Amino acid sequence: MASDFSMYMHNMGKRITLACIIFVLCKPENVVRALSLQKVGRTSFLPTTSSRMAPMAQNNVHQGRSSHHQFAHHRTTTTSKTSLSMIFERMSEECIGSLVTAQSESARLGQPSVGCEVMTIGIIDRPERARRTLKQYNITLRKAKLTVENMFRNEANESEEEDGDKKKGGIFTMSPQLLNMNKKARDVELPFAPPLKRVLTNAGLIADSLDSATVDSEHVLLSLLGYDAKEGKVPVEVDKMVEERGYAKGALAVFLRMEGVDSTTFSSAEFCRRLIMDMKYPTSSSNNGDGPQLVTGNGEGSSTPTLAEVGEDLTESAFRMELDPVYGRDEEVRNALRTLVRRRKNNPCLMGEPGVGKTAIAEGVAQILVAPRMMEQLDELFDRNEDGEFVKQDEVDWIAKLAKQCPPRLRNHRVFSLELANLVAGTKYRGEFEERLQAIIEEVTDEKAPPTILFIDEIHTLVGAGSAEGGIDAANMLKPALSRGKLQVIGATTISEYRKYIEKDAALERRLQPLMVKEPTIEQTIEILEAISEKYGSYHGVTYTKESLVAAAKLSERYVTDRFLPDKAIDLMDEAGAAVHMENSFMPSSVPKPPPLVTEDEISAIIARWSNIPIGKITSTESSTLLELEASLESRVKGQHRAIKSIARAVRRARSGLRDAGRPVASFLFCGSTGVGKTWLAKSLAAQYYGSEKDMIRIDMSEYMEKHTASRLTGPPPGYIGYEEGGQLTEAVRRNPHSVVLLDEIEKAHRDVLNVLLQVMEDGVLTDGKGRSVDFKNTILVMTSNVGSHRILDLVAQQKLQRSRSGGERRKKKKKRGEGSSSFEEYVMGEEANGDNEMSNGLEEISSSVAAEEYAALSEVVQDELQKEMRPELLNRMDEIIVFSPLDNENLRDIAHAIVNASMERAYKEKSIKLSVSESLINAILFDGAANAGAFGARPMRRAAQRLFEDAVSDAIVRGFLSEGDSATVDMGLNTNALGMPTVVVFRERDGESLVVDVDDGSGGIGMAASSRAVNGANMEMEGLQPDAIQ
Repeated sequence: MASDFSMYMHNMGKRITLACIIFVLCKPENVVRALSLQKVGRTSFLPTTSSRMAPMAQNNVHQGRSSHHQFAHHRTTTTSKTSLSMIFERMSEECIGSLVTAQSESARLGQPSVGCEVMTIGIIDRPERARRTLKQYNITLRKAKLTVENMFRNEANESEEEDGDKKKGGIFTMSPQLLNMNKKARDVELPFAPPLKRVLTNAGLIADSLDSATVDSEHVLLSLLGYDAKEGKVPVEVDKMVEERGYAKGALAVFLRMEGVDSTTFSSAEFCRRLIMDMKYPTSSSNNGDGPQLVTGNGEGSSTPTLAEVGEDLTESAFRMELDPVYGRDEEVRNALRTLVRRRKNNPCLMGEPGVGKTAIAEGVAQILVAPRMMEQLDELFDRNEDGEFVKQDEVDWIAKLAKQCPPRLRNHRVFSLELANLVAGTKYRGEFEERLQAIIEEVTDEKAPPTILFIDEIHTLVGAGSAEGGIDAANMLKPALSRGKLQVIGATTISEYRKYIEKDAALERRLQPLMVKEPTIEQTIEILEAISEKYGSYHGVTYTKESLVAAAKLSERYVTDRFLPDKAIDLMDEAGAAVHMENSFMPSSVPKPPPLVTEDEISAIIARWSNIPIGKITSTESSTLLELEASLESRVKGQHRAIKSIARAVRRARSGLRDAGRPVASFLFCGSTGVGKTWLAKSLAAQYYGSEKDMIRIDMSEYMEKHTASRLTGPPPGYIGYEEGGQLTEAVRRNPHSVVLLDEIEKAHRDVLNVLLQVMEDGVLTDGKGRSVDFKNTILVMTSNVGSHRILDLVAQQKLQRSRSGGERRKKKKKRGEGSSSFEEYVMGEEANGDNEMSNGLEEISSSVAAEEYAALSEVVQDELQKEMRPELLNRMDEIIVFSPLDNENLRDIAHAIVNASMERAYKEKSIKLSVSESLINAILFDGAANAGAFGARPMRRAAQRLFEDAVSDAIVRGFLSEGDSATVDMGLNTNALGMPTVVVFRERDGESLVVDVDDGSGGIGMAASSRAVNGANMEMEGLQPDAIQ
């Protein structure tokens, strides 16, 4: 079938030779193309007037340009050229190339004619001004070819099954014998399918409606997508038909099937709108349709090609609605605009911590500067409904608000983000960097160029950038233009880098106006999150609840202390959305469902993973944790009710909102004799309040006895060994800011070391050797001390003697009545536990009033000693100074049970052996390990448990008496061995056998009573010799 295209070529046969000569003269690479076109009878696509060709060809010999662009200036559109032959005459060279590519691809795929689907491949191969839009939708030539091939292959398979030759919707089937991917185009002419003829004719009408003298590739693409030239948009029926019936054809069918294109959200109307915007406001071009491309300038339509090559036009991005809205930064944006309109020193430099929103402020300036232009072109940016109102009225109102903030002097200005990495990249030889930067300065300061404000993120990198031996850096090259006011710059950098680089260069500093950007408050952060949540929700396909945004702001502020708002809150919101999206992506459903919700639970789960805090500690209300804190601590720590009550009271006061938020949660000083549970209570506090015993940072202050060791806490200053490693305290808190900081034996540290802690307890921060501020506001600071331990021992001895005398008199009275025996055997057998509620070792139970008096005496002794040893400014910053009481008999018995239970749990975990103990063994451990508990605390109890319980069980396991899976009971022997030493009996339950193990005749360490001596003196009077800990 002969087409109008071939008839047009046939009528121009006499001009073929001349056209080939013109192609050769214009561009050498067109020789092959011209010859290939001549073979199929379609060599020239040039206008028919040969009288115009000769002079044009001569001009192009010197100018090195194709003749087609020269003809574009002589064409006129006064008459409507709608016939297909006239369309061919008006086509641009790139559009003609797309036709050639389409015919070649149709031949390669074995198609009898060129259809709309294959024409899409040709347009993507030669997109002209549609390149940017295609890139935004991730549409590439490789994907298009693969998609069309799969479409034809699937249709061919369906046709074979139906024994048909034609495909529904006008797409022709592909013969399998003609499908040769490596075969070149056949030397036969392929006609255009009727649908494509109508598309090309409509492309001419679209070109006319857009006031274009040529028919370009983008016009054909608009026509392929159903763009109506009269209506100026894609009819609603096109997308509606695809949505309701799942039917699409032409380029739309290719796009919807293409990998990387979301078929559920793709809209041909939106695509065409963006394409027309790219045609009207071209900002970039490239010569490669595949892969990533830089924003480049080729000199056509750009007065700043070098700047376009290495930077990005933020105002153009704002015009396309590609930037996130800026909320909560009105004052900072207003300050930046006020600085820009100054006559001198009109270069704002935004200073702030990483993540506080410096770059967002520059984007906010760009949005304000472009807002007046957007107000003039609202009809091109937004669609209207049937009533003539804008569909997205809230966005229109937002743009109108921004337009009112734009200073008249800055109208028509643009903000260009200059990437120094792109500026330096590729400069291999000396002088290339300086030449490129100088070209940018000349382009920006050129009066013919649009007024441009450069935004340089990380502006401190200007200092030293691009400098070589004998050359100058970027900062020195920009100084003259900045001083004359011809060049305006918005800089952004951190406070530390500003001081390190820019402050040292006085000439550069005086040309910049520093503007401090502070971290936003939680309320401002919530406002920012609400503003951007719609975009993040659309990206992830989720919906954020109001509560989740509030939780993101508050939890990130509390638990992520090494970063700043709003960056950490935005990251938290983003990751929560990604997590919900992934969870729902694995649950496909044929029934449409509303977008899943991101709630507080998802936010808590993410923050728990970030901060290593159990999720239960975050989701549960803190009030319940605080109410249960006292009971949970008493279940782990025995005999320190007063200390636990003081701790719980201080923590509740701190977390109820009444404390100073700039200080640690609480600061405690634990005082008392050794072994009463000071360190164990600190570890239990970490486990109950923060979730794990690992959330305790322990620093042994005996390692800081010298003055110079103070630097080890915060890190050595620059130039000293270990500077890069940081301080032991500051680095530990930076890694785990939610923890109990235990400074053990604080009295052993040098006084200058203690001065470091003053800053922590007062301001909740500590500056390390690198100048970084480490946050202690979420820590509980615990210091332990043995100050006054000698006076405590003396006082306890006096109290012991007094109680012993009183108890001795009572025992004598019982002795006369035949009551009471102080032998080790009777104590072990529990016979002393009976009678008049007396203590099992013969000592009287201390009344509560006596205990209170003794505790007050101990507190007074400790207070006196603390004031002698420590500076008053340190003591005055403590929330609570807690004195630990000596342990009494009931508490020691509980401790003995806890020690033995822990050993039994280890035996079951390691050897799968179930053990139980008798009460007589507990009595023996208590008697043996609590001989001097008033002076040495409960630690001797652990050694007694090792001798009497763990050694016996270990001996049974080594001898093979106990094996995995066995159950046994451990008891004290009724008789001593031949040497008079006590014995321990292990009873095996599976056969009733028993093993008698001798107890070592050693005291097992300081503070323990020798069991054999107790046996040998079974009938001795125990006056004054009773275990004073059993009080």
